[in-house]
Amino acid sequence: MSVVWRDATSYSASDKDRTPRTWDLKIPEIGRVVVTRWKGGDLSKWYLVCYSLGIDYDALAGFTPEEAQDEAVGVIYRKLGAMLKAMENLF
Repeated sequence: MSVVWRDATSYSASDKDRTPRTWDLKIPEIGRVVVTRWKGGDLSKWYLVCYSLGIDYDALAGFTPEEAQDEAVGVIYRKLGAMLKAMENLF
């Protein structure tokens, strides 16, 4: 299965530059995963948002959108692994 990120940037009518700065990925059973450069106007870093997993604007190290997206998938994977391990430890 390939991962398909969608440009979710909200452009105003006056925006001349249509460079994507927000991408989202919808994952069944998890919900929306967002990689964005928009946090209070700071365009220098990429951030990860996934409210269903308690991730709220965690900074990513990736420089390009692709690097940030790949890193975001890894963060989600590790977070789910930690959650599963915690559940396994209950039994």
